[in-house]
Amino acid sequence: MTTRTAPFRLETVLELAQKDTERATQEVGRLMNTREAATQKLALLSDYRNNYHQQMLSTAEGGIDATRLRNYTAFIDRLGTAVHHQKGTINALEQQLAASRANWIEKQRREQSFDILRQRHIEEQRLDQERRAQRDNDEHAAKLIRMRAAQGGN
Repeated sequence: MTTRTAPFRLETVLELAQKDTERATQEVGRLMNTREAATQKLALLSDYRNNYHQQMLSTAEGGIDATRLRNYTAFIDRLGTAVHHQKGTINALEQQLAASRANWIEKQRREQSFDILRQRHIEEQRLDQERRAQRDNDEHAAKLIRMRAAQGGN
């Protein structure tokens, strides 16, 4: 006796859900790496601005002409603007990362739902197979009893 199990009809959908989850996972990772790089850039800009400011103060202690002081101040202001923009970039990345994480959670939930359906399908197939085997055993036992009864009745 050969028993065939019915294929899980949503297997393709499950595979697509798994691919969606994988893409969402990669997107979260990419955004985390981008945010980390942006945070490092912010630290570098802030350090550079602070160092340049300290350099200006040290130079000013020994005396500095107005043009050079304006140049220092203008450059420090540009660095301050760059720091401000970098903070804005990091805030935007944080928002994108939060949205990406929410998307990833949703994709994972969807994949798990289909996986649960597949597990139920496998369990139903196993139970059906056990019922068929039990029914076949019962039929075989009944046939043996009838044969013995028929032989005893001769």
